[in-house]
Amino acid sequence: MAYSVKQTSQLLVKIQSSRVIEKTSPRFSARTMMGASRTIHPRLELLYSADTPEPFKMSRGNNWYIADLDPEGEFAAAGTEINAWDACHRLIRSGIGIDGATVQFAEPDFEQQWLPDSADDALGFGGVRSGPPKQQDWRYNTHPDNNWFRDAQHSQLNAARDAVSALGIGDQVRIAHLDTGFDPDHRTVPVNLDRNLQKNFVEKNRPDDATDTTSGLISNPGHGTATLAILAGAEWSDSGDGAAPVGGAPQAHVVPIRVANSVILFKNSAIARALDYVISLSTNPATRIDVVTMSMGGVASKSLGGGDQPCI
Repeated sequence: MAYSVKQTSQLLVKIQSSRVIEKTSPRFSARTMMGASRTIHPRLELLYSADTPEPFKMSRGNNWYIADLDPEGEFAAAGTEINAWDACHRLIRSGIGIDGATVQFAEPDFEQQWLPDSADDALGFGGVRSGPPKQQDWRYNTHPDNNWFRDAQHSQLNAARDAVSALGIGDQVRIAHLDTGFDPDHRTVPVNLDRNLQKNFVEKNRPDDATDTTSGLISNPGHGTATLAILAGAEWSDSGDGAAPVGGAPQAHVVPIRVANSVILFKNSAIARALDYVISLSTNPATRIDVVTMSMGGVASKSLGGGDQPCI
């Protein structure tokens, strides 16, 4: 399976400043993918503060920003593609034009993608299909019980569910689920899905709607729904022999947070925003997050670690 990144007009930038940066219009030159030099006026937008526990709040000290290299769409309209890595190096050298403000780090906010080697691999990326339950694949070992994956020899979901039930604390745990969202009509939707707290960091026009509207061959439609089912899926049976919860912690409260169109197609900035949202929820005892779960792949980002992100 091949890995690739798409060129981007956005950077992730860490700035240390002795003052609160509210508005700025840095100007510097960067090369296009064809080698020509262009003057750039990026727009900075706060990603999160590395120094203050208050989410979405600018502060003195260290802050991470998203720098949009083409805020007016000028280069896109002209078919010009800025070399994102060149822009990073030049921004570090040139700064943002404010005394006391230093660009400490910059990296492209690439759209990451894993490319399937074959059509079979592409179909395997899908999370949840529509229609009747999918039968066991005869090419592999099969089992007379379709719920074999729950037993002690496999996922141990039955044992996990029984252990949580015995403690009587299942509904006292709140889990933030970072994925492609959820299907509100699926039979395994967790009984304690916190829809009032759901958030979407993919589509700006529906920030409080984490439903999965993804489509396409390799876009993982339903991936979030599938991982939700494993985590806290509701009761369901395909055989009529008695329904049982699918998930290991079916009583847990789950906050669905949409961070990607696909488990293999996303931006690090969306995950950074989601983690900052988790921090904001945790400042209130009534919405405190106990666990964060994420089943995503991709390259590392300094914006997600290095001691800057309080959630990690």
